[in-house]
Amino acid sequence: MDLWPKDIGSSTLKSKSPAAILKEQASVLGEKTNNIVTAEVRRGEASEGKLSYSFYLTSKPLNYRYKLFKIIYSLDNPYPVDFVEAEEEIEKVLSEYLAKKPALVTVPPCPEAKSEEEFLNILGKIFNAEKTKRIVNSLIAESEV
Repeated sequence: MDLWPKDIGSSTLKSKSPAAILKEQASVLGEKTNNIVTAEVRRGEASEGKLSYSFYLTSKPLNYRYKLFKIIYSLDNPYPVDFVEAEEEIEKVLSEYLAKKPALVTVPPCPEAKSEEEFLNILGKIFNAEKTKRIVNSLIAESEV
């Protein structure tokens, strides 16, 4: 006797998980830099129904890894996504972005994305931040030495 729902195990989600989005963007970075600089998404320790992932910029020629940020979200409902352990300059970019949103009176203790759309917008801000561009460009330049 099978008491499980018929659609269990099939992908009924309309959106991608935050981790899947990070992995996709990691792949895009490698393509843009001819794999000189890549990104690595590492799953951290899960606790109390929460998942955590860290996003690293990496350079294999230099054997170097730089942690850009870490996210935490709930297993049963991926949004909101909390951005924690962000590099200081990245944290400032996030705070400025979220402070401009009319729905927020104050910025929460750690920046959060309330939806997939907002998560994508925040990632765009992080990846386009001057600090991120400096790190990627420096890793490329050092790899050519």
